[in-house]
Amino acid sequence: MSENASTKSLALLITNDTLTFLTKTVQGTEEFYSEAINVNLPDLNEAVSYDLVEKEIKSNLPLLLYYNDVKICYISTPVTVVPNVHLSDNLSSFISLSNQSKFEAETIKLKNVDASLVFNTYNPLNKVLNNLPNLKNGTTFHVGKFLIDNNRIDSEKNQIFVRLIKQKLELCIYKKGVFTLYNVFDVTSDEDIVYYILNSLEQFNVDPNQVYVSLEGGITEDSIAYEHLAKYIQFIDFNREIEAIGPKYLLYKIFECE
Repeated sequence: MSENASTKSLALLITNDTLTFLTKTVQGTEEFYSEAINVNLPDLNEAVSYDLVEKEIKSNLPLLLYYNDVKICYISTPVTVVPNVHLSDNLSSFISLSNQSKFEAETIKLKNVDASLVFNTYNPLNKVLNNLPNLKNGTTFHVGKFLIDNNRIDSEKNQIFVRLIKQKLELCIYKKGVFTLYNVFDVTSDEDIVYYILNSLEQFNVDPNQVYVSLEGGITEDSIAYEHLAKYIQFIDFNREIEAIGPKYLLYKIFECE
């Protein structure tokens, strides 16, 4: 490849009702990023037609272009952590709530835990993406991989890593260096955020006075959620790198995911 040759990459971040994407162009030693673009989707938690989702995707020209690399990241529920020894080909069985509730599922192996994330890929959106020649070979994973694998774990401490993305609250607990919990909760208020954090700590017998909370985005020092958390939890820290980069931080990280 010549020094002047360029490569283009695409990162997609998907929730149940929004697809956000960012493009990156590498020209020699320089990198250029586009603005983040939001695509409103019909609520994928409901019954949605293939044609309706396809129309929304195809109305955005950048999603139809060729890219050297495509990363597709879901913030989806349900999601669960399954020990690798128990994985089977029937992935949907791990996240289906009943015989009548079936999901299209994918899996991605974790680095810090001998397990994999099994997660919902929002049918029919996943079928639309797989039918687009430029996107069907993209690398698919769940945002939870960042929270479980990419944080600094201290074997001497109880830790909980917290991230709020839109109305999705991610929690990851390590007890003295041992992975204990990862889950995603739908929240609509600051009270919901505080409730799920404190309830998860209680569920796994973690004393709020002896836990170290790392806020990994979405909750700021001037938010009501932080004000309430500080009443119950003594040790709260913020990921300053995320604060410095801002809302695009997660999209940048998607490009780095292997």
